Amino acid sequence: MVKSMLPLEVYQVVKEKMMPRKKNFENQLDRLKVIVDKMEKGDVKLEEALKLFEEGVGIYGDCNKLLEDAEQKIKILTSTGEADFEKE
Repeated sequence: MVKSMLPLEVYQVVKEKMMPRKKNFENQLDRLKVIVDKMEKGDVKLEEALKLFEEGVGIYGDCNKLLEDAEQKIKILTSTGEADFEKE
C-alpha cells in the first residue's frame, strides 16, 4: 500500500491535492492544527514558517467568518436574538 511507504505529511499533501475538499469549518480547523503542530516543532525554516503563518492567519479569518455566520443564523432562528439552550 502506498500510504504506508510515505511519511504522514507527504501522504496528507498528496491526498489533499488529489481529492479537493470543500472548505468548511472542520476542514479548516484540521489544517490549522497541522500548521500549528509544524510551527511548534521548531524545525521549520523561516521562509516556510512565514508562509505557514500567513496561511494560518487566512484560515483563522475564514473560521471566524463561518462562526459569525452560524451565530447570526442562530439569532435569526431563535427570533429573540439570544438562544436559550437550557430549556431542553
